[in-house]
Amino acid sequence: MDKRKATIAKDLGVKPPTTYISTPEAARIAGLSIDWFQRARWVGNGPPYIKIARAVRYPSDELHSWLRARVRTSTTEVVS
Repeated sequence: MDKRKATIAKDLGVKPPTTYISTPEAARIAGLSIDWFQRARWVGNGPPYIKIARAVRYPSDELHSWLRARVRTSTTEVVS
């Protein structure tokens, strides 16, 4: 996308395309196990994901937002 189109898209509030990553890659980025991600999908307390047929993918911007939301400065802070 050239600079002009990117500026127009930004002005219109259109999000740029995101990349989608696999569970093993998401686990590597988060420093968690693949099993943790599988359990989190089942329980519903993990990062947002999409499923196409049998393939599970995590939008990279959503994964990073989910991780940032868990940054804490004290052990007494409540995790949302």
